[in-house]
Amino acid sequence: MFTKCFSRVILLMFTGLGATVFCGAVISMQDGEPAERMQRAKQFSDQGNWQQAADVYAKLVAEKEIDSKILSEALTQLVTCQGRLNQVEKLDATLREAIAAHPNDWRILETAARLLTTTQHHGVIADQRFTRGYARRNGGVFVQVIEQDRLQALKWLRSAMKIAKDNGVEDASEEFGRMQLALADLLFLGRYGQQAWQLQALTDLTSEPDYLDLEAPASAPTRFAPAVDNEPVLYKIPESFDDAQSDGERMRWALEQAKQSPKSKPVAIRRWADFLHSQFSVDTLQQDMWFFNRSSSSDSDDAKDRDEGIAAVHTLDDNEAIA
Repeated sequence: MFTKCFSRVILLMFTGLGATVFCGAVISMQDGEPAERMQRAKQFSDQGNWQQAADVYAKLVAEKEIDSKILSEALTQLVTCQGRLNQVEKLDATLREAIAAHPNDWRILETAARLLTTTQHHGVIADQRFTRGYARRNGGVFVQVIEQDRLQALKWLRSAMKIAKDNGVEDASEEFGRMQLALADLLFLGRYGQQAWQLQALTDLTSEPDYLDLEAPASAPTRFAPAVDNEPVLYKIPESFDDAQSDGERMRWALEQAKQSPKSKPVAIRRWADFLHSQFSVDTLQQDMWFFNRSSSSDSDDAKDRDEGIAAVHTLDDNEAIA
């Protein structure tokens, strides 16, 4: 009887000691200088211990007196860990909590906009609640939310740019050039190829995204590059973002502003060239090859049309295109 009681006492002592050591390890993981904790979290990530890394990053993001660049990187890595853990449904709350904790930190706002832009743009509505991703559908309604994400990210990014300017970030700086490029990319989100006609609209940035909208169309119809009076719509460069009459003009303004940064200038030029190529190059004819190949007749008129007609690409001058 004495032996059994003694053994239990020893076991309880070791159990208590183990719990104390474990708790001490957890506390140690969360303490220390921010740079040290970031390194510790990175080690967890490198080992595949995503949850432990996420816990460290989450605590860093929630703290107030931490360098803005560290906060931004911690938020990015936290979302990466959540993705590895198949927890994309946590993204929306994570971003909003980070912004609530640091409402005047332009880097956090910029990072939140970027992370929302690059995530999955779909989810499920159930019990008047939107859950991002495929997981935990629970019989809800599957919805696409790319337009809602685009609007929310635009609002966050515009706020980030205003705060950055108020804090002395120069237009020609690398940071501001990066944000201008991100703004152009956001305006273009969901408007690639035959969806680019939507750039003629002007997104209302005073409205709030409705993630419970069950009536919004899953996608917009496809159309060819828009033209007015047989002239292609190229979108003029407005005097300012607020003077723009369409999202296309906003995009042109953002790309033009990005050119003030030496590092962003070549990227901005290439983005506009890529847009023009996607809309007006002869490559766009490939989507209608059925039309040009509709007849294999050797009739002389058909042959002449192929060699000299409107689709005869080899007859184009350097300043001409067919789209």
